[in-house]
Amino acid sequence: EAAVHNFVRMVLDPSRPFLDAFRPFQARIAELGIYNSLAQLLLQTAKLAEAEAESRQALAIVRKLYDEHPGAVFFDVDLAEYHRIVGNVVRQAGKQVEAEAEYREVIRLRPKFAGGYQGLGVIHKWRGSLPEAIPLFRKAAALDPNYRDGWCDLAGALATLGQTQEALAV
Repeated sequence: EAAVHNFVRMVLDPSRPFLDAFRPFQARIAELGIYNSLAQLLLQTAKLAEAEAESRQALAIVRKLYDEHPGAVFFDVDLAEYHRIVGNVVRQAGKQVEAEAEYREVIRLRPKFAGGYQGLGVIHKWRGSLPEAIPLFRKAAALDPNYRDGWCDLAGALATLGQTQEALAV
């Protein structure tokens, strides 16, 4: 974890543009063929970046890896996770329409992945459409009973609608 944070700190150093900071790593990673590790680091970078532009740069490189190395095995990273992170980044930037499209892509790619439903539910919640958000939060919680965000969002939405007893039961 410390190595990831050091990498992220160096890559996101405001005195160096992202791609300039990344280039020394890119050639070595390609030489070693460790695209999965690179994708993991870049997804972590995108999650930790404070600026949307930095997140998008990291995510663009991940997407390029997928496109350029279709035979590479991405054990822990898949396109659904990629789209979920993109959705989170653009949602935090206030771009709800773009985020909604990303979460719908997550659901299309991996219909049994709780993160897509939870993210789409948050978009509906932000739009004031709690009756549309609740089934999505329920689906996320049902798909992954250990997924706290799904349960928390479900309880919050139910409580907001005055369904206190059901919210407490969650």
